[in-house]
Amino acid sequence: MAIPPNSRRNFDPSVFNESDMRKTDGRYVATDYQATLELRKFIKDNSSDGFISKDQLTEGVATGTVNIGGKDVSLNEKQKAAFAKLAADDYSLFNRLDAGTKGVKSYDGFVGVVDCNDAIQDSAKLHGSDKSKKGYWTDAAKTMSESEAKKILLDVFGDDSPDDSQRSMEWVRGWANNPAAYTDIDPERAHAAIVLLSHLDEVNQKGGDPNMITKGEIRNWKTD
Repeated sequence: MAIPPNSRRNFDPSVFNESDMRKTDGRYVATDYQATLELRKFIKDNSSDGFISKDQLTEGVATGTVNIGGKDVSLNEKQKAAFAKLAADDYSLFNRLDAGTKGVKSYDGFVGVVDCNDAIQDSAKLHGSDKSKKGYWTDAAKTMSESEAKKILLDVFGDDSPDDSQRSMEWVRGWANNPAAYTDIDPERAHAAIVLLSHLDEVNQKGGDPNMITKGEIRNWKTD
């Protein structure tokens, strides 16, 4: 979900208000933007050094409490939703914030207020799935054709596998949303996964398991 233009215009890095996160089915659900707002306020209110680590984020998701700034801090409901969003898909949002200011070579497992501010003011860094040569996060779905992505993904399954061979959508989302966590894979495969997710509504999944995708479904994908 993109940051509303008025939110970008009105963002003041010197103000640390909580987000306007809303409840869905009785539970708070955070967007990238809302999760980042909650994180920067949490860091400002609780961190003695102005940062939060991936280990502390993991602790918060698992226990609802974070040891930070020399004390145990219990998360409120909005903060829990924000931490869950930051940790989703192999920490994809957290990693984008981590890399957002200086590029992926600067991953160090820590996110600070400046990282959050930088991402909020550049929606490509906040929402993007791939990294440009300049170190910024961009929409990689626009830099590979659908037909090329289809060919690459079919190669993942292999020529000898049957059409009902499956891969999980969690696998697809992991490659697409967080390539940095999959350093052992071909970057082109991660790129192809990004394109597939961007055009998933064009892939006929035939009423099957929405958490899985088959070789046949990709083979029948009517591409450009």
